[in-house]
Amino acid sequence: MPGDQRNTRIQETFGAPTNPPPADLTALRQALRERVFRGWPEDPGPLGLREVAAEEHGEVRLRVFEFSSQPHVPLWLFVAERLGSIPNTVRFNLLDDTAWARWRMEQRPRFDRVLARFGSGTNAVGPSGVQTSGNDPAADERMVWFSPRGEGPHAWSGDTRKQVQLRRRFQLLGQTVDGMRVWDLRRALQAVRQLGGDTEVQVAASGRLSVLAAVAAVFEDRPPALLLSDQPKNLNGEPDLLNVTRVADPASILEILGQHTRLTLGP
Repeated sequence: MPGDQRNTRIQETFGAPTNPPPADLTALRQALRERVFRGWPEDPGPLGLREVAAEEHGEVRLRVFEFSSQPHVPLWLFVAERLGSIPNTVRFNLLDDTAWARWRMEQRPRFDRVLARFGSGTNAVGPSGVQTSGNDPAADERMVWFSPRGEGPHAWSGDTRKQVQLRRRFQLLGQTVDGMRVWDLRRALQAVRQLGGDTEVQVAASGRLSVLAAVAAVFEDRPPALLLSDQPKNLNGEPDLLNVTRVADPASILEILGQHTRLTLGP
């Protein structure tokens, strides 16, 4: 292979920004919607939020809620609260396969009747920086764990080749699986707010999911606080978001979000 070959990274030259990055949240939201997420559903339908399982251990109750991200795409939220509490804060943990498998393993001794019903995830790769357990929710806190489609309890079956085929099918429809995961997160945040209470939402995410969390926050009227770690320095690899490098890089997105919500960035 010639030392100056460009074949293996030619896609990076196609993604160079063509205009100055958006200057404010409204402009960023519009640019992302028009140039990155045009494949999102026009009519997502009702959330249809409903409780499907619950179990108590000591002072903590774990509930599982199902909602519809879009027609024929049901997803689950795992919600923990202290009995008799009135939460005013939501800690929303966004989990990849590895973090989901670890959290499920840690929690099953207490909530086995509920969690035995949900898969352990089939596509876990590499370490995860997400803090999956920490402590139980405080008296005024609600804790939520969520994995978008194709991750954690929603993992698709099949070997590595099958996973590549699935990702390509989204692109044939003018979208990517990560683009729809941003949509899933938006719908999950709507579901959390339907649970009641005038609560502050804090979203914790790591690695590629931290990018999805930041992009989803752009579309919220009240962007949640973000606790992000291990953020990619550029978007030339994962996550896969069509045209996103033509709109803004992670630093520009966070700079704009920082004017509207609280950001905590870690290694």
